[in-house]
Amino acid sequence: MIELPDCSITEAHARGLRRAEDRWVEARQDRWNPLEQPRRFGPRVRAMHEDLLKVYGEGRVLQQRIGKKSVGWFCVEHDSAGRYTLTIRTLDRRPGLSRRGYGGLPLEATPHAYERFIQSMGQHRTGWVGLLSEVFDCLYRAPGYEMDDDRSSALAVRWLTHGFVKVGTSTGLAFVEVPDRGNAVLRTLVHAEALIGPNRLLWETLMKCDLKVRFIRESGTQRPDPFVTRSMM
Repeated sequence: MIELPDCSITEAHARGLRRAEDRWVEARQDRWNPLEQPRRFGPRVRAMHEDLLKVYGEGRVLQQRIGKKSVGWFCVEHDSAGRYTLTIRTLDRRPGLSRRGYGGLPLEATPHAYERFIQSMGQHRTGWVGLLSEVFDCLYRAPGYEMDDDRSSALAVRWLTHGFVKVGTSTGLAFVEVPDRGNAVLRTLVHAEALIGPNRLLWETLMKCDLKVRFIRESGTQRPDPFVTRSMM
């Protein structure tokens, strides 16, 4: 679990905090021995939520009620390549039993992006998982993606439009690379208080739109955009 100091956080300090939290989660996962879950749906949901918090911590678990008979949890996993991937676990109520589900979502983030989040974490309204789920929701709505029949492949996801995008979130701009196939990659973040010039204007504009995604570069082609600067930041 990350505990922020009173002083400002440098890039090196953010890197140290990120690595320490990764080690904390990995140690908890190695020792995790889940107990038998209650049979009733309500108590089972509460027990599952408590178990996930024990393993991942509050910043990496987000519970969402999908309906009267289904509950989901967004979780942030740290893979062997060092990326942070967004996954979802579900619990569905069925007659006489509860059915569990697990799957990956086509969004991952670089360690650099998480370190930028840590540097402004005190100003964000949600944890790391909340920010990633917000970015995913924006990408799901636009550009959107389709799944191949063979979903076992990591490249089963095909984005309807691909390129480099800026995503307006409740707390700033996310810079995301959307491939033709596979996971979109959150490269970096800039908090709203640090946005200036065209990027500040873009963020304010996106916050007024239903679709909060602006393509800067599509599929290897360039198109003029009044909000683009020569720098990506």
